[in-house]
Amino acid sequence: MARKNPDGSFELYPYEKLIGLIDRETDLRSALAELEEAGFDDERVYYFHGEKGLRILDLDGDEHGLLTMIVRALQKSISREAEEGMKAVKESMRRGSFFVTVLAETEEMKDSALDIFKHHEAYNIHYFHTLNVEQF
Repeated sequence: MARKNPDGSFELYPYEKLIGLIDRETDLRSALAELEEAGFDDERVYYFHGEKGLRILDLDGDEHGLLTMIVRALQKSISREAEEGMKAVKESMRRGSFFVTVLAETEEMKDSALDIFKHHEAYNIHYFHTLNVEQF
């Protein structure tokens, strides 16, 4: 099963990850079960929830030092979409939503995870490549 609020999972950039938000816990549980059935083990699927989840994600860079704060500020200043996306994640999680990440190194894995996300009402879905981000 997926790992909830895994300590030590902080990343500045979620390379080769599909990310999305899911509002209802029933949709989350169903999506996690389907991801597991599709071969995504607990080292590939994380989800974040509540204030602890927000601290680990550290979207403002407040929790992981000055360098992280500078990088987050640069990410937000370079792309208005990045700033709006981070704001949407924070707002949704403060309302109780779940932030889900799936490591998907191949196109087939990405498509499989994306289908599962869509089937379970995920939104604000993005996939991170080396130099660009796909939005679904």
